[in-house]
This record gives sequence, C-alpha cells and structure tokens, in this order.
Amino acid sequence: MKIISLGAGVQSTALYLMSCSGELERADYAIFADTGWEPRAVYDHLGKLKALNEIPIITVSIGNLREDALSGSRFASMPLFAKDGSGTISMLRRQCTREYKVDPIQKKCRELGATAKDPFEVWIGISTDEIQRMKDSRVKYTNHRWPLIEKRIDRIQCITYLKSLGWEAPKSSCIGCPFHDDRYWQKLKTESPDEFADAVDFDEQIRKMPRLESETYLHRSGVPLQEVSFEDASQQDMFLGECDGYCGL
Repeated sequence: MKIISLGAGVQSTALYLMSCSGELERADYAIFADTGWEPRAVYDHLGKLKALNEIPIITVSIGNLREDALSGSRFASMPLFAKDGSGTISMLRRQCTREYKVDPIQKKCRELGATAKDPFEVWIGISTDEIQRMKDSRVKYTNHRWPLIEKRIDRIQCITYLKSLGWEAPKSSCIGCPFHDDRYWQKLKTESPDEFADAVDFDEQIRKMPRLESETYLHRSGVPLQEVSFEDASQQDMFLGECDGYCGL
C-alpha cells in the first residue's frame, strides 16, 4: 500500500496533486498528522484538499503540542532555546517531529495492515534542494520513498506546478515552532496577528519550565518574542536540519 505523508505544505501538496492527476502512481491514502497547533492557513488548505474527494486523507493526532508543552508532560519534546545564567544559548533536543508526526503516521499504517512481511510505502515530499533530509524508516513495516527526488523536482518547481493548477500552499509547521526564521515570524506578525499573539503568549509561559534551570525561549536570540526585531533576512531556515523529513513540507 502507498501512503503519502501529507503535511499540507508546498512539497507534500504537490506530491498529493501529482498522485491524484496520474503524474505519479496513485497512492492509496494520504495521512495528515495534526499537532493541534498548526496555522489556520494549513487547516484551511487541508480542507480544500479533502474537498477534492480524490485520494482519501486521514487525519491522526496524539494531542495538542501547545497544551502538552505548557502542562509539562512533553515540554522537552520541543527544540526550545535554553539560556543559562552566563547567557549561553543552546537548543533542547527535538522530539516533537517523531512524537507528533512520525509515530502517529506509523501507528495508522499498522492499523491499516502494514507488517514487516508486507511493509507500506510511505511517500515523503522532500525536494532536491532538501536532499539531506532523506532518511530511511526506522521500522520494518514501512519503507520511505521520495518521488520528488526521483523526478528531480525542487521546491521552486513545486510552487510553479501548484500555480499552474491554480493552487497555493502555506508553510506546514506549528505556530510556535522554534525553527522559524525571522522572515516567517515577521510575516506571521503582520499577516496573522492573532496567531503571532498566541506564539507570544506561549513564549512568555515557557520562560521557567519544570525541571529546567535555564530560561527557555522560542526565538534563537534568547529574547522574548514580543521584543525581537525581525530584521535578520540572512537567517537560514532550520527545517533543513529536520532530518525526519515530516515537518515544513
């Protein structure tokens, strides 16, 4: 069985529509792993894809990442920036992609019948400009495949392809993801002030997390999000380092 890992961003949307149109083999299902804290644009876009009534889209979730982080039950799963007493900033270990994206999709594959003897093929929308994110499945009942890599398609070509069909896809990532660069934060602040305010509120609440001596922040500068001047256009998008390849697509 062929499964599309659908993040509802640019690359995975292109992958989904290519499969629907016959430009790729037809997948059996697309699975969207909902963190509970996706931008409104992602949920709206996902609704439009479902309205096509093409390849069935299944939504899976283990809970709300924002609420889980603030409750302390999964706070260390987010790659928050921790600043110690000397002002040194480091990033906490990232587990949220695996917990909120990879594991729920793998669980659904098992429910649909995936086994080690009959593994499912999971398609991941990594494009040629992000080839370093390719990573084999860690379980025997799924095999990863990267159709955009096979067709030598990059992100810009995905955007062009979507435009040719009259589509435009948002960036797929949580509202308060620490991987965001300044351009994203500025756009969120300007175009979606309510969601930016949500991120600011979260940022203020995580300053003192249970079992951590360091202060934690969403922004890599170690400055409260509300006080940051988003002017560093040279920042690199940290999703390139998200090796599981399930976020930002």
